[in-house]
Amino acid sequence: MRQFLRVAWVVMRKDLTVEMRTREIVYTTVFFAASCVLVFAFALVKEGKPMEDAAAAILWISIAFAGTLALGRTFDEYLAGFRRRRRGEIDWNNYSAYEIRIVGALVQLGRRDDAAELMEFLMGDRRPRAWNQWPEISWRDPRSPGHLGDVPHTWIGAEYLLALRSMLAYEREFDHALVLAAGVPQEWALDRAGIGVQRLPSYYGVLSYTLKPESTSTDDHPQLRLQLSGDLDVPPGGIVVRSPLKRPLSHVVVNGRRLESFSPHEAVIRTFPADIVLSY
Repeated sequence: MRQFLRVAWVVMRKDLTVEMRTREIVYTTVFFAASCVLVFAFALVKEGKPMEDAAAAILWISIAFAGTLALGRTFDEYLAGFRRRRRGEIDWNNYSAYEIRIVGALVQLGRRDDAAELMEFLMGDRRPRAWNQWPEISWRDPRSPGHLGDVPHTWIGAEYLLALRSMLAYEREFDHALVLAAGVPQEWALDRAGIGVQRLPSYYGVLSYTLKPESTSTDDHPQLRLQLSGDLDVPPGGIVVRSPLKRPLSHVVVNGRRLESFSPHEAVIRTFPADIVLSY
């Protein structure tokens, strides 16, 4: 326990030091929290008097919203540092491929391109490449005599599987939905060979699917066919298909029938198995 607290303190101290130098997140978060308090103070006043027990609601809503804003900026800061490191714009010695955990977080935040960029880098930096794995510590100079940790590092390998799974499918807790293809890059979806998932375990059962362009698909009017099969109970929130293309959906056909309601970038499927055609 003491070791955990010591490591947590070192990480927190480092983050606070960086933040106190820039003060970017602090100023933004404090301003947003103050704005929330002010807005709710006006909204929850009735006939010149504040509503009963409103103070606690105002406080916790402001904390939750401001914390969410700060969390988003955390990933922005990480990606900015990652790209500078990748381009050689900053001096660095090593990093840990544990960063692959961030891929899944980016997918669930709706940042598909960022997730794919990070995954592509990490896949290209496996060491040694023939082992198809990562060491615990990757040095800027691969021939550095520095400590590598466990090689191969099966925990990082497990995190890779979780990250890849999230790109293909993940369970969304707040509405009890199963989200598909949220991290699938456009290039994968448009490849004529397509992508396939076989017997993927999920909370709602076993899922298999294929995703590939239709034979009638063109550059101006692409079409993708998504075929779902397996042994799966449709989740209460449905099966949410996130469109992997960067253009809006024009119509969606499920088992030969047009879906009446969908958004420009996702469709909720409530039948299984399903043969789905996404048109743009």
